[in-house]
Parts: sequence; C-alpha cells; structure tokens
Amino acid sequence: MNTRTKSNWLNEDTSSPSLEAVGDLGGQALLRALDVMLAGLALLPLALPLALAAGVGAKRPQAMQGRGGAGFERLTLELPDSRVGRALKALGAARWPVLLNILRGQMAFVGPRPRPVGESVASATLAVRPGLVNPWFIRRRTAVDFDSEAQADAGYLASRGARHDLGLLMRGALASLLPPPAASTPGRVQVCDVAFDNLGMGEAIVRLRDMLDGTTAQQVSFVNPACVNIAATHRGYRRVLARCSLVLPDGIGIKIGGDLLGTPLKQNVNGTDLFPRLCEMLQAQRASLFLLGGQAGVAESVATQISSRWPELRIAGTHHGYFGVAEEGAVVEQVRASRADMLLVARGVPAQDLFIDRHLPLLGVKVAMGVGGLFDFVSGRIPRAPKWMRETGFEWVYRLLQEPGRMWRRYLLGNPTFLARVGLQRLGLRRPAADAVPQARPDGARDGTGVRAVIFATRRAAADLPVPADTPAALLPMGCQTIIEQVMDHLLHAAITDVDIVASDRPEALRALLGDGSRWGMRLRWHLVADPARPYGVLRSPHLQHARQLLIGHADSCPCVDALMRLSQAPAWALYADCNREPYWSGWASLARVRLAELPADTAIDELVRSLGDAALPPVLWDDQDLTLLNSGEDQLQAAIALGDEKGSVDVPASWVKTRWGAMSPQARIHPQARITGPVRIGPGCIVDRNAEVGPAVVLSRNVWVSSGTCVSNCVVLPDSYLGAGLELAHAIVNGPLVRHVSLGVQTTLPAADALLLDLKPGAASGPAAVPRLLAGFAWLIVAPALATRAATRRWAGRPADWRTMMVVTGRDEASQELRLSELRCARPRDDASGANVWALMAGILDVAAGRRCWFGARPRGHSQWYALQPEWQKILSRTPIGLLHAPAWSDDRYQREEACAAADIYLAVQPPRRRALTVLRGLMSPRKMLSN
Repeated sequence: MNTRTKSNWLNEDTSSPSLEAVGDLGGQALLRALDVMLAGLALLPLALPLALAAGVGAKRPQAMQGRGGAGFERLTLELPDSRVGRALKALGAARWPVLLNILRGQMAFVGPRPRPVGESVASATLAVRPGLVNPWFIRRRTAVDFDSEAQADAGYLASRGARHDLGLLMRGALASLLPPPAASTPGRVQVCDVAFDNLGMGEAIVRLRDMLDGTTAQQVSFVNPACVNIAATHRGYRRVLARCSLVLPDGIGIKIGGDLLGTPLKQNVNGTDLFPRLCEMLQAQRASLFLLGGQAGVAESVATQISSRWPELRIAGTHHGYFGVAEEGAVVEQVRASRADMLLVARGVPAQDLFIDRHLPLLGVKVAMGVGGLFDFVSGRIPRAPKWMRETGFEWVYRLLQEPGRMWRRYLLGNPTFLARVGLQRLGLRRPAADAVPQARPDGARDGTGVRAVIFATRRAAADLPVPADTPAALLPMGCQTIIEQVMDHLLHAAITDVDIVASDRPEALRALLGDGSRWGMRLRWHLVADPARPYGVLRSPHLQHARQLLIGHADSCPCVDALMRLSQAPAWALYADCNREPYWSGWASLARVRLAELPADTAIDELVRSLGDAALPPVLWDDQDLTLLNSGEDQLQAAIALGDEKGSVDVPASWVKTRWGAMSPQARIHPQARITGPVRIGPGCIVDRNAEVGPAVVLSRNVWVSSGTCVSNCVVLPDSYLGAGLELAHAIVNGPLVRHVSLGVQTTLPAADALLLDLKPGAASGPAAVPRLLAGFAWLIVAPALATRAATRRWAGRPADWRTMMVVTGRDEASQELRLSELRCARPRDDASGANVWALMAGILDVAAGRRCWFGARPRGHSQWYALQPEWQKILSRTPIGLLHAPAWSDDRYQREEACAAADIYLAVQPPRRRALTVLRGLMSPRKMLSN
C-alpha cells in the first residue's frame, strides 16, 4: 500500500489550486460546451412547463457574483399558493429558469456555490463560473460537512475537469433527493430503540475533551443501521447503549432514518472521519491512547500510523482483539497498568460495547470508545471507499463489493429491515423498547441508583439432584452459565452495581466464580454465615442502612431483568403464582429501610417473611415469565426446555457463538459429523465426538465429553463429566458417574470400569511413590551401559543424542498462578522418531528414579504446547503428573492432535493404577495409534 493510499483516511482535500489550473482555456471551453449541451437537452422537455410556470408565477431575480466578480441576476420564480402553483413547486419549477443563466454563460452546472453580491469570497473561487452542484452542496445534503466551504471549493478547483464535473453532477442529482439541512435540530434523536446525541463533528470533539477533563470513566458508542437492528433483538446491547454517555450516529442510514422521523441529524459523525480530529485533540491535550482490537499486528500498525502523523500523541499500549472471556481480566489489567486516558476498542458490535460496559470501572481510562472496523481502515488492511462514495452515502456498496460473503446479510437484508422499522415508528405502529432509555425517577435518579442488592447463595441444591449435599443451588447450571452468574448479569442490566453476596457452603467455589465483581463492573461485598437456614442477620450490617432501597433475593431462582427493574422502583415483595397451589413468596423483595437493624442474628425465613408482611409491603405477583425456578431436578429440565423461547435466547453471553440450534462457547469443540438438535447450550471445554446426538433441551455445562454414538436428550450434564460411547440418556441429570432419572424418580451410579461415565474433576497431583522409584532405579542400572554406548557412538559420528533435556510445564500453582517447571529428558522432534523414542524412553527412566515424573501419566509439554491448550484443559492437567508412558491418543483431524493428547492424558488420570498400566500396554501393542511424547 503506497503512502498516498494510507493517508487518504487522514487527509481532506486541502490542496490550493493555481490560477493557471482554473484558467486553462481548453478546459474552460470544454466545460462550457458541456454546460450548453446539457442545458439545451434539459430545456427541450421543460420548455412548455417552464412557459406555464412563468405565466403563473412572478420573476424573482437575485443579485449574484459571477465569474471574475461580475454581477448577474439569478432567475427564479415565485409561484402562487394555488393548486397549480403547489404542483409546479413540487416539481421544482421555481428553479428551472436557472437553465437560462447557464445558457447565457453566467452559471454552470458544476461550480462553487453562487454568492450574493457583497459576500466575501476567495479570488480563486471567482475565477470560475458558479454552479448548481458543488462538493459543499453534496456534503451538506449527506451531513458530512465537517470542514469549511472554502476547503470544499479549494478541493474542487484542484480537481476540476470534464470527467470530474460529470461525476459531481451525478452525485449531486442523488444528493438532491435528500432533504436540505434543517434550520433547527433536537438535542436527542430516537431512531427505533436507540437514542442518539445530535451533535456536529466539532461539538462531539468538544464533548470528548470535556470527558477527558472529568473525573469519571465514560463510554462512547457509534451506532449504524446494523447496530439498530441488533439492538432491536439484543436486550443487553440495547441497555448498554442506553447507559452510554455519548451515542453518535454512524452512516447515511441513520441520517435517512432521522429525516423520515422528522428529527433531522446535524451531521453524520462517523468514527472514521472523527478519528483524525480526535488524534489532533488528544495531541493538544497531551493525552495518551490505548488501542485494543483487530487481528494480531493490526493495532501495532495503527500505532505506527498515528506516531508518524501525530508524534506527540503517546500510545500507551496495544493489544489484539481476539481473546476470550477467560482472558478479559488480563487484558483489563494491561489497560489499567498503561495509565491511558482514552481506550479505543475495535472488536465488532456488540462485543466491543458489552466488553466496555462490563469492565468500564476497572479500565482506569477517562473515555472508552467502541470503534468497530476502524483499525482495519487505518492500518490499510481493508481499503476505505473512495471519497466520492463516502460523500454520497454509498460507502456500504463499496464494503459489500469488498466482502460480499460476509456483508450481504448486513446490507441487503439489514438495510430494508432498518427502513421497515423506521417506517413503522413513523406511522406510530412501533414504539421504542421500554428499556431503550433508562426510566427517570421522581427524584431524577436513574434506575438502580441508590439500590443495593443482597443475594443469598445459602440454599442448598435439592435432594433429587446428583450432587453433594453441601452444594449451593447457586452453582447449578442455568443455560450458558450458573444461576448466580445469570443473576449477576440481570442485576447489571437493571443498573444495580452494589451487591452483597451471602454464602455458607463452599464459599471458595463461589468466590472463584464471582471474584470481586470486576467481570460485571460491580462492587461485591462478601458475607459468610454458619447456618444456611438462618442467614438473614447480615441485613443488620451498618452499610446496608445507608442504601436508599434494598433488593434481597435467593440464588436458587433467577428473575428476568424487567421483573428486577419493576421491583427496584418501589418497595414490594414478590409472590410467585404457581398453578398447583396458592401464590407464595418467591424469595425476592424490595425494602426501603424497614426495621432491618432490629432483626435478630438468627432470623429464619418465616420470620423474615413475617417482617415483610408487618412492614405493609405491597405484593407483586410474578409468573413463569418473570421468574425461573431451579430448586429441583424437574426445574432444571424445564429450564433446559425453555432455552428455545425468547427469554432463554437473550441470556447468551456476547462471547458465545449463536447457531441455528442454540449457542456454544468458542472454547467448545463439535465434530462436523455430530448431530445437534436445538435448543442446546454447550459450555467451554466441552467436546462432542463424531456421530453423537445431542438435543433437544440439553445443557452441557463445562468440560463435558460426549463420546461417539451417544444420544443425549432433555438432559442437564454437570461440569467435568465424561459420557462414554453408545449411551442413551433422556430426562436425566448427569454428574460424573451419577445419573438422576427425573421422570422415574431414581438415581443410578454406573461403574467406571467400562469407562461409560467418568468424573473428570482433577485430583491432587502426586509424584511417583517409593516402590516405582526403586523399580526405576534398578531399570536405570540395566539400561545405563547401553545408553552410554549409544550416546558415545552418536557423538563420535557428530550427531546429537536421541534425547534432549528440556524445560516442561508440570502444572500451575493454584495460589500464585505461576507455572511449575521441571527439566525432563524427552525425545528430539524428527520425522522418523520411532527408534529415537525408545532411547528417549530409556533415558527418561532416570527422571522417574529422581521423582520428577511417574511411570504412567500425562505427556510433557513445553510453554507453547501448554498455552495452545484451552484454559479448562490447563486447569485439569495442572493436577495430572507427568509420565514416562502415556495413554494412546488419536484424532481424525491433525489440527486437533494436541486436544486429543490432552483428553487421553485426562482419561488416564482418572483410572485406578492397575487400569492405567493396562491402558498404556494396550497402546504399546498398537503403536500406529500412539502419539509420540
């Protein structure tokens, strides 16, 4: 890409024409002949209508400055307010007489705007005839008039010519279909479900500068028609936009939508045109910038472009945008450590906006802005549309031609959908979503402000679930996440960010899952109680007395966002309407400083309900649409069935991949020959093998392996479960070897001897015992002479030894999260490694004797091999000892070789010692299926 192409996204037409260029006689004559020809052709069909208009209306000449400053009268008509006059006015007859000015040589079809007599104008502009169409006219109609008219005229004069003017004339004809700029515009424009800040480019820069001078972190988003379509169906994204400090229109489609709704926009403040002006402002403010997004190397290329143009603008850091949810914490920490003032995130919509909203309080920046595909344009990876296409609103056509396979749905289907939504809104048949704009409270506070939530994660899982008796119900799966994670998501969308978590059983598991709340941008306070049946004494905590309103709930059920928003608006307690019995307390209520301080520390649930009733709280009746119950096996299966409805489809994390049958984590693997029937949710670390049948109504929570030929339907599979080949599971909840058949009301345990059902939860890693080490010592004494002879022979021949000493990863320390490393003897990588591996195995016996590895265990992995594994595999293998001999592993796809080896290592780790030896011996007898170490 040459320098000129790279700088096109930065520079406007600022070249100044010379008088020689604009005064070229040959060019002037050609343009004059073109004007005469076009004016004559236009007057042929307009002669009779023009005569009629002249007879009906009155002439209204306007004194204008012509070429060289000479004055002339621009001819227009003033038509009467009659039926004929209004019809002629609608046809544009008032401006038809200007064709006579063109024939007389006073004006041209294309040229600078005609100036009235007395208006100051540059001498170079007066060197040519004024025209009907010019770049400034087009930019004004398409709302991209960011610079001055003088700059637009200078750019036109520098490129003036017959071909250029014809192109401008055609573009002007298209732009004339758009309404002229409005004299007055509203401050906010509501287009479908998105409210825009109606600002000009200069005003947007001033707002951003004020944000940098502020004390709080603020989010900025750009929204185009595709984003409006997403917001119509994505409730989380819609609410993020409602919480943004600044929402700017991006694209001609939003301008057209605003015009159709009668609320015109000032300018099309798109991110690509704002970027160079933003960099100039940041450089003047001595502010710093962090670039996050794009493919590997793209952000660095953007940083190079910025440094070459604005050398005083400090780039605080860069990072690519291809990272998962598990890596978000590390990325956020990198941004915070950079101490940047502004963050640009280019990860696509809605992922970038959800990421900013989730982590905004922790990023440490004043402004975080989602910029879509900006980095690709700036770096030159994707060329931007020519300027004439951008000015006329046809940049989308250029993008469609660039990537038709990826963009056809957005533009060919998305644009008509957007216009249809705008049309329905214009006709009054469609209203913006109720949660598109935060509801205003009487005191002016936004929903959720001053509301604090207390979530009790103390209720245990039901007895009919195949889990340990002390398992909190909050850890049970609900679609794509656990119940407590879904509750946190819904609280965030209800704008409640101060949360107290009350735990009793397994607090370490809950703490590991939720952390400090930074994943949601929340502030968490933890409480530990001894008796899970009487946890309500924490409501007497002094810090809860300062909350304007207190929302309490239990994490064995999950209300929808709308229900939470209704409950947080006024004190009430929610009753659940069950068709089988009278309405009863759902476990959720909203309190307004009732006598919480007077509650005894051993308050039981019935006493709390009585206290709520004594406080005269009005009841709110919830139904199945408002609350999801998960306190029994039947509830779990009903929730899995409900994944296909609208409520289940909106709770998919932004990082997951939505499919026609449901959703899956990007860290899951599904064989192309597996059969999936929705609704299905497949969590991170899950593997679905060939010919497996999954669905409908199935939840594979995390680290679940479904083997070949296994059929699973109407089931919930809890984490770290292995389903062997040929099983048929229906209407069941599976947890390792335990299966709860909900429809039959029985629970079975399958023996692990046949590897039908296994518990893949990692156990504690252990080194070789004394007896295996002693056996390794004797074996070393036997093979040492042969190894020494082999090593000496290869050294004398000038060839390296068959093995090498390399640093391998043996796991990760749970406390410090540092990698554990060890030096082991491993085979050298080579094509004909079968013979060399035998000598390497013999050399590895010394590692077993030294206690650095076991006889049977996982394969040794270097740093690159370790980090190539999914985080879930890393966690399991951290507790699996490194072995000298390994379980057989094979894969039909060579790209899944490492995952197949990891799965084989985990399978070996859960076997009893005798079974491990038999598994490895079977692999040694089938060397074609063995993967080398």
